[in-house]
Amino acid sequence: MEFVGRERELDFLERLYTRGSARCVIYGRRRIGKSRLIEKFCEGKPAIIFHCAKGTAESKLEYMTDVINGFTGKDSETPNSFYNLFKMLGDACSSSGVVVVFDEYPYLIEDDDALPTEVQRFIDVMLSGKNSMVIMCGSSISVMEEEFNKSSKPLYGRFKHRLKLGPLNYSECVSMHPRMPVDDAVKTYLTLGGVPLYHVLAGQDSYEDALWELFLRDLPDLADEAEGMINTELSSADRYIAVLTAIAGGATDLKTIAEKSAIEAPNCKKYLEKLIGLGMIARTNPMFGAPKRPVYRVEDALMSFHYEVVSRRRARINPHDRERTFVGIGNDLSTFLGKRFESMCCEYLQRNHHCLETGKWWGKVGTDDKGKPVIGEADVAATVEQQGVVFDVLCECKFGRNPAGFDALNQIMDCAKHADVSANARFVIFSWNGFTDELLEYAETAVDLRLVDRDAILGNVSLDLMGRRGRRTQSRSAATIFSPIGHSRSLPSLVTVYF
Repeated sequence: MEFVGRERELDFLERLYTRGSARCVIYGRRRIGKSRLIEKFCEGKPAIIFHCAKGTAESKLEYMTDVINGFTGKDSETPNSFYNLFKMLGDACSSSGVVVVFDEYPYLIEDDDALPTEVQRFIDVMLSGKNSMVIMCGSSISVMEEEFNKSSKPLYGRFKHRLKLGPLNYSECVSMHPRMPVDDAVKTYLTLGGVPLYHVLAGQDSYEDALWELFLRDLPDLADEAEGMINTELSSADRYIAVLTAIAGGATDLKTIAEKSAIEAPNCKKYLEKLIGLGMIARTNPMFGAPKRPVYRVEDALMSFHYEVVSRRRARINPHDRERTFVGIGNDLSTFLGKRFESMCCEYLQRNHHCLETGKWWGKVGTDDKGKPVIGEADVAATVEQQGVVFDVLCECKFGRNPAGFDALNQIMDCAKHADVSANARFVIFSWNGFTDELLEYAETAVDLRLVDRDAILGNVSLDLMGRRGRRTQSRSAATIFSPIGHSRSLPSLVTVYF
């Protein structure tokens, strides 16, 4: 499979490499492409890469000796201790520019509390004065953060450069599915969330084919992936699964999540914080006067699909009857894709605009005929700076089959009446299947309204929030309602870099 994306990450690693004697930690969830990134970076460089695995000390020593011998061309015997092995490794780094990689470092140090101290001695003493780069990589985020961030650990303070690898963006993922129609490729992205290996596995011709093979048929490829991630990272996995199940079932606040998961609130809060740290769930950021109490959602796309569709509707999935299965989960699948599309629209804003803050607005917009409050919600809220002017932005996101019309505009305007937005407010409607002619015509003279269709999203066309309007073409494409101001700086994938 062709290497896709990661230009920014590769550039970051190359810059470190040119400095000499760099120390870098790379971490991120399973399947995110850490090993593939490292292999790509090491192409054409002298590199010693240890793909660490679980095993006895003897098996680890034997394997690492084989790797070193493969690099040096020697036939050295396996040493009887890690101290002697690291001396051998230090000798192998005598030439300039060697890259030493410990891939899945948590497996190397597992069940050996003294081994991190040997690694520290290798870095501090045996590599001293040598122009070698060391990369530590791991999928267990909790272990990696503890080993390198905790002051009592031997490697604390020795790796100043950190790379937390995130998913590929939607443009990159769509390119990985050339056999699929664009709509199906985007649905696949919304479900798999930009995790490279999942997209490689989804090599089918349609979205339904991919879902069937990966999740729904008998013995599907990713049947145990979601719970496998939890078991890898967390003890008391059943309790974390109970929390995720509660959120997927509609519980959004601590009290309700605790009740539905049958976990006392103080403990439930600890589980929520741990899941947030692992990127499995997230707190929704309230903006423009929305209630400040924490509101939780499942953040990871595959986790969301597993608990909101597959696990929740297990009784409707017949692994031997495809047609019946898709009818049974159809409504839940549409709801899931609509929610994930909101995240994609937020990503669009973040990639193409200088966003000072992003989140949501929700609150009371009226009462029904029984006097009960009617709650409205802006799917995406943002504060955006453009040409020195700050705009408050409220967005409605439509992923349905029909073009968006005035009903979508009315929904966002109802929210605007009750949200604490400035006079510079802008209202954006994202619609994957375009807009009605009436709304397109109205938008041509509405200075505060912007319409964004699929072509604009996939083309990463930036919105002009300043009030300029573009000329309408015969195609009446929503993308021409605003004047493109050019592409913003390139951000090929989501990544956090610490210096």
